[in-house]
Order: sequence, then structure tokens, then C-alpha cells
Amino acid sequence: MKLVFQDIYRTIRDPQEAELAIKKWLSWAVRSRLEPVKEFAQMVKNHWDGIMRYFTSRLTTGAMEGINSRIQEVKRRARGFKNIDNFIAMIYLEAANLHFDFPI
Repeated sequence: MKLVFQDIYRTIRDPQEAELAIKKWLSWAVRSRLEPVKEFAQMVKNHWDGIMRYFTSRLTTGAMEGINSRIQEVKRRARGFKNIDNFIAMIYLEAANLHFDFPI
């Protein structure tokens, strides 16, 4: 069931075709005896608009998640900042990916 759902995302480009395929998959998942699959099917129903929007825009939140991960890493390395300005400065330095060649 998992692989079939993944194949819908990988292979289908047309939003109407994707809608039909997901509805067919949901029908199959709801009749499943597997409780985690039923819970996932309910989550798909709850996020229907966002899931269908993917098939028209092909955009995901992957880039934002990556940026957030880098910001969290800066926060962990610093173990706290005296003020928010220093934290923001470190985020900009990390995001800029600058490399300084200081003389030794």
C-alpha cells in the first residue's frame, strides 16, 4: 500500500488523474485491517487540499525544512545567545556559506 501511494506521487502529473488515483487508494486503505494505514488515510483526508495542490504546483516544504535544520544547528552550537541580534547574525553567516582565509 505504501509503495502504491508513493508511485502516485512519482508517476502521475495530471491533477485530475492524481485525484482519482488517491481516492481509489483511500478506498482501499479504509477497508484495510491495518490500523496505521487507516490512520494515515484519515490524515490524507484531513490534508486533502494541500496534497492536491502539490499536483498543480509541484512544490514542497523541503527547502524550508532544510533552512530550519541549519538554523537549529546554529542554535545548538551556540548553547544560547546573549541577545537575539547575535543569533540572527550567526544565522546569516551560516546561510551565506562564507569561508574566511585568516592568516595564521
